[in-house]
Amino acid sequence: MVSFLCVGFRIPQRRACQLIGIQRSSYYYCQHRDPQIELCVRLKDLAAARVRYGYRRLHVLLVREGWEINCKRVSRLDKQEGLSLRREDEQEAGQRTPSCTACGDLSESMLEYGFRHRSTF
Repeated sequence: MVSFLCVGFRIPQRRACQLIGIQRSSYYYCQHRDPQIELCVRLKDLAAARVRYGYRRLHVLLVREGWEINCKRVSRLDKQEGLSLRREDEQEAGQRTPSCTACGDLSESMLEYGFRHRSTF
């Protein structure tokens, strides 16, 4: 609309923006597509092709392809998209019980030995 007024009526862009009632910064604003969307799509593709790869290996692959990206961003996107695999030992860590009850007896005897050793001097 501004360019139509400028060409048709031969008025400056500043005056055309005033007539229409828009800011000149809005007229000159150029939308930029977020590169993170493309990055997410590429990260999903790589993670689907290489299921066992973690975020560090995926970061190396992205850098080899020419992406200028930080490893921390890859880690954050990996967690947000739910691409990372949880290992079994992390899932079961809270459910495990100690298999050796003698370890508790051993630690107590070691403490007693330490006290006896110090008291002999």
